Amino acid sequence: MSAVNFYKSLAGNKRELVQGCVIFTLLFPLFFQLQGSIFTDKGMNFDSGGILTRLPLPLSSLTCFIGLAFLVRYREATRSVSFIFALFMLMLLSTFATSSQDEGDMLSKLILMVQTILPVFALALGQSYEKPDNVYLRFQAIFLYVLILVVPIEVIITLMSGKGLLSPSLYFFSIYQHLQYVPVIFVGVYFLALSGLNKKKILGWLAVFLAPFMGLYAAASLSILAISLGFFSSIVLLFLCYKSRPCSYVLASVLVFIFSLGASYSVVKSSGTFKKKFGLLAEDIGLSSSENLHALQEIKVKSNIGQRLEYWRFYLDESLQGPKEFVLGHSKRPDRNSVPSAHNYYLDLLYNFGFVVVIPFLYLIVFTLRRLYFCYKKGGIEGGFWWLASITLFFVLIDNSFKVGLRQPYPGIVMFFLWGVLLSFTSKFLLPDYKKT
Repeated sequence: MSAVNFYKSLAGNKRELVQGCVIFTLLFPLFFQLQGSIFTDKGMNFDSGGILTRLPLPLSSLTCFIGLAFLVRYREATRSVSFIFALFMLMLLSTFATSSQDEGDMLSKLILMVQTILPVFALALGQSYEKPDNVYLRFQAIFLYVLILVVPIEVIITLMSGKGLLSPSLYFFSIYQHLQYVPVIFVGVYFLALSGLNKKKILGWLAVFLAPFMGLYAAASLSILAISLGFFSSIVLLFLCYKSRPCSYVLASVLVFIFSLGASYSVVKSSGTFKKKFGLLAEDIGLSSSENLHALQEIKVKSNIGQRLEYWRFYLDESLQGPKEFVLGHSKRPDRNSVPSAHNYYLDLLYNFGFVVVIPFLYLIVFTLRRLYFCYKKGGIEGGFWWLASITLFFVLIDNSFKVGLRQPYPGIVMFFLWGVLLSFTSKFLLPDYKKT
């Protein structure tokens, strides 16, 4: 090997290692607070009280920008950079066009703008992703390493607590939003990791080892979206294993996951943990036992879907209040005591920043679907690509129709990163037809 080739090989390995470290930190759920401490709160429902310095921020909010500094490839990430720039300018236009005399409302809107735009930078990082020759440094394998380090410990701590409901604590740190946003991310990336393990013995055994913990984890979280994603992904993988070549590691992982999920979910549900999860708010604000019972009865009558329908109706009606509100959004956020959240990322954007900010997302979604259609027509693409496409579309279209994960730092960065990787893969697969698409 010549000196030039050796240097290129060394440089490539360095990039792969840096890229692997950045991806590891994107998924690793370590949170810190601006007051200078690691997030260690053991409560089930942490509230920062509106104090910015107490708000938990993920490690990925820093490493995403570090990764961009070292790994971004502007030629490949042109579309992502253009999307980020357009989104930022339109949000800025909306913010100043709807600004009121109240400085508090203006500051609140600017903070919301920063919160919304921050995770989007992971889109450019994902589109700059280079698939390593070493399978153990690919993002699916790195996701598996993170799950191995986090999920078994969290499940064991949960079982030791005897409460049934998933614990946020991992002794040295706690996971923020561990019941709402993190479970669907972990379950999604676990099945994404399974898509590339057929021929790798070490990774295959790691997936099999992790499977019972993932089942227990999903059940203890009581996240309907995470459980649904795990169940339907298992069914599809079982069908693919039946139709295609033998895939022993994948088959074993799926069977163990389904068994542990089904067995533990029935135990968790019968233990009254379901009521505990939805009674947390009533308990945390200090209601009496009779008031708490009444709150739980109201929850049973008023289903989760029913609540979401009310929130969606409110945000949609307010967005259609007038031409200015529809195009540019509102100057003031709604009262969080009466309407805590839109529970829909796109309605949240429409209400706060108007349709002008929704347009770039509509374009990127249509562009992604169009690229996937071209890939399907061309044929010959590996199954792992379609798993990436399916999980990403689930995050973007389904999960964010019920939550606002894309503007939360931790889940948003992971989702946008996967979206960027998907766009990168479609571009490379359609490289001869790139200018046509």
